[in-house]
Amino acid sequence: MNRIWSVRLQNASGRPWTFFVFQRPLHDDGRIASLAWIVSPSTVADGAHATLMWDDDMALIWCTHAGHDAPMPFTAGGQHPVDRDAEHGVLFNLDDNAPNLEPCAADLAPGPTCITVAANVPNNVYGIGMEMDGARALMTMALLAQRYDFAPCFWIGAGHDIVPGQILTPATTGPCMQLQFAADVHACSFTLNDQDRWQPVQAMALDAGRSIRVNGHTSQVPGAAMPPTMPVSSIPTSTESQPAQLHTRLALGFDTDTPLTAASAAHYAVAGYAFCLRYIARGTRPHKGDLDAAEARLIGAAGLGLMPVQHAARQWLPTAALGSEQGANAGRHAHAANVPPGINVWLDLEDVDRKAHSADIVAYCRSWYHAVAYAGYVPGLYVGANCGLHSQQLEALPFEHYWKSMSDVPEIPSRGYQMVQMRQAGNVDVDWAGADALGGMPVWWIQTP
Repeated sequence: MNRIWSVRLQNASGRPWTFFVFQRPLHDDGRIASLAWIVSPSTVADGAHATLMWDDDMALIWCTHAGHDAPMPFTAGGQHPVDRDAEHGVLFNLDDNAPNLEPCAADLAPGPTCITVAANVPNNVYGIGMEMDGARALMTMALLAQRYDFAPCFWIGAGHDIVPGQILTPATTGPCMQLQFAADVHACSFTLNDQDRWQPVQAMALDAGRSIRVNGHTSQVPGAAMPPTMPVSSIPTSTESQPAQLHTRLALGFDTDTPLTAASAAHYAVAGYAFCLRYIARGTRPHKGDLDAAEARLIGAAGLGLMPVQHAARQWLPTAALGSEQGANAGRHAHAANVPPGINVWLDLEDVDRKAHSADIVAYCRSWYHAVAYAGYVPGLYVGANCGLHSQQLEALPFEHYWKSMSDVPEIPSRGYQMVQMRQAGNVDVDWAGADALGGMPVWWIQTP
């Protein structure tokens, strides 16, 4: 049974935009292009909104492209409905000189959204892809003996002069964010704010200065606490004095490189902690003990907010290219842990090689920022020892969320810090979170039951 989905997009940016919904491959594949799939019928003025709706009826398609370099426009084509329960996809072949999509064995095209191209299909003559609700969403040129998976994830975007079927690039999408619908929820609302960032409606609102509410609900510590696996006295208490750098007391938290268990997470929550930060990798593969989806679930079950922070390197030389690479990895690892869009993901800027030029450090930070924002998350900057930048350089970065380490580090002149690391306590560092001088606050993930 097909479902109807909808997203209401409100413009509060102060300028007009075209709003649109698009899809990306669920699994990164640089060969597959995203098309502007559903586009607002007119420009959305400041203060106005557009609601975009679709049916999730899916089909795999083939097309000819009449010699064009891009896969649009097409002059002929066919389709094959997607059976979501199937274990196999389809084979695109040219048997009897007739382009065709036909079911095949699961080992040849595993998964219902997979297309494998036969060896009798010439390169770069046919386009193949996926459409949903009758509109093309994901496309690529067919290359012989290649396999493609068109399993989609949804994104929202804002741009100018966007038309349906247009091939999207980072330069044309403008502010964008991945959509993640909760179970049995098929409608959601977002606002594009005056900083050109998407914000969920009714999400991330402060709850009496203690935690973050999502969709009107706040997780609670389970009523039946698990038996202790560590002495309660070994957990730092919530009586830490508030640091002077924070303008408004919000909550006490901690960061740790040690994985949490259900019992330890519950005990931290009972001891008065509202949030925690757990580590993700800089490289493509996670380290042993890094945050994963299972740990994220048990942290949420204990009622703790969660934010990922990327591991620090030692005596490293930053470059713009490295920032893009490691920022993209941060987004992928956060997504793999099921952290939803709109949550802070933190860059640990410390121990930079003293031979590094400040311009390269700035370029790294900017590239990392844009890669994480492009992945749908809100970038934050942890300022650690030997960060390589002075106050004015730090504040000139695009970040709006700063976290002060325990080390002697530069101040952020006009904004200040939103989190301050206070002291080490066993396997964790204790942090206070609060509003900075401009009213900005960290955004963590509280899971709802």
